[in-house]
Amino acid sequence: TSLYKLVLISRAPVVSGLAYSAWLLTEFLYWVQPSTELIDVLLDRWEQLDIDLPRADGLRTRGRILYKLNRYTLAIPNFQLAAHQFSDHGDIQNVAYCQMEIGHVSLQIDDYATAREHLELALDHFHRIGEKLGIAQCLQSLGEISSRRTECDQAMKMLTEACCCFQEIPS
Repeated sequence: TSLYKLVLISRAPVVSGLAYSAWLLTEFLYWVQPSTELIDVLLDRWEQLDIDLPRADGLRTRGRILYKLNRYTLAIPNFQLAAHQFSDHGDIQNVAYCQMEIGHVSLQIDDYATAREHLELALDHFHRIGEKLGIAQCLQSLGEISSRRTECDQAMKMLTEACCCFQEIPS
């Protein structure tokens, strides 16, 4: 990441594909060594770099990294801004995933009302576009919220429905 940072920070012309390659590296590092060091540099210059993706993808990536690093209050604004930018481009699927991620972060900090609100928004989007994995994941998280709030009947209903949705997804 240091080499990428040096080139990107230098404000020198960036070789075509280098910035995209740096973004792909941040996506990979999410799994092995999460850090916002490189994605922060990319986001600072996103518009000037030759990255064939909307800036919302970078914001969502940073939000996911911050979430993985347990920096929840910093993750939420990244997901919110990404959702707005995806919405401006009509990308309902990514709006839904951002809403779901806000719900998951809110669940981690025990803000059940906010978690439920965002998960229900995501669920509605996923239903509209027929995204079964998203539907199943939202139902599972909504079931977890109900379980934590000792709403056993509602939890059982949501989790059973989530299980059915997971089973309908081809492997």
